[in-house]
Amino acid sequence: MKDADAVFEVSYEVCNKVGGIYTAVSSKAKQMVEYYGDKYYAVGFFSPAKSKIEFEEKKPPEEFEKAFKNLEKHEIKCYYGTWLIPGKPNTILVDSSRFIKNVNQIKTDLWDKHKVDSINSDITFNEPVAWSTTVGMLLVELLKTGTFKNQKCVAQFHEWLSGAALLYLKENLKNAATVFTTHATMLGRVMAGADVDIFKMVDEGIKKGEVASLEPARQYGVINKHSMETASVNNDDV
Repeated sequence: MKDADAVFEVSYEVCNKVGGIYTAVSSKAKQMVEYYGDKYYAVGFFSPAKSKIEFEEKKPPEEFEKAFKNLEKHEIKCYYGTWLIPGKPNTILVDSSRFIKNVNQIKTDLWDKHKVDSINSDITFNEPVAWSTTVGMLLVELLKTGTFKNQKCVAQFHEWLSGAALLYLKENLKNAATVFTTHATMLGRVMAGADVDIFKMVDEGIKKGEVASLEPARQYGVINKHSMETASVNNDDV
């Protein structure tokens, strides 16, 4: 990534503290800015209440305005500014509140193309998936036709919540360089919480040459997030 012309770090928790990923991303921002300078961009979910505290809006650079205006045609609003944490990274927040009406079509496409099983999902899945799809649309605007066309750019996606962005980007820009990071898999979390000896189960499965079944994800009620993780891993570069 050292020679990248730009790095986009995508997380639902940029300027939107929900859980531990906020700490993971915000604690590295200062070092990323020191290394990449203005070539580093944090990309997150626009929460009106939280953005008032953590985000300072600024006029976007001229080269971003075209991409933002194109997204407005799809009822997607982007905000450019600074995340008010150490390092003060350049930040883009994407408001998908009006675009979420398309979530059933988004989930249909994710099933048809990637077997993401989300038919029974509620708002806790639907909102991040609609948001991350809009982030994918933004990145395509910037990397395929806009500011960063023909440049070497890397996009890092954190957790299943940003998986749809990765998938959308890869579908529309095959040579995009992507990193997918899951800080703890959803299935691993729920099984550990149920006192399952995961290390023993995995070790025995490897010795038997078994391929992991989807049934535990269904059993523990995380098939939607688990299948999104799987699709993301199967389509990214790192």
